[in-house]
Amino acid sequence: MFDSFKSVGPDSTWHVKNEVPEWPESVCYILTPETCTPEQYATVENGTAIIKDWVVVGVNDGEKKISDFQPTGNAQEYFGREDL
Repeated sequence: MFDSFKSVGPDSTWHVKNEVPEWPESVCYILTPETCTPEQYATVENGTAIIKDWVVVGVNDGEKKISDFQPTGNAQEYFGREDL
C-alpha cells in the first residue's frame, strides 16, 4: 500500500547551514517596560523620551530631535505605521 510513496532529495539535510539572522532592535513599548532597554526606560522615567503611540521613538535632547531610538522597519510593519 505505501510502496508508491516516495520523495526526491538527499537522505540527510544536516549539511545545510543557514546564517543566523541579525537580532532586531528593541521597540520600547512603555506600557510593557520589559520591552525596553534600561537606557530607553531611563529616558521615559526622566521625561526626555519622545513617545508616539506608547512607543519611544526618540530622545528630547533640548531641540526636540528624534535620535537613537528610531524604530526599525520591523517595528513599522508590526505597528502598521509608516510615520514611526
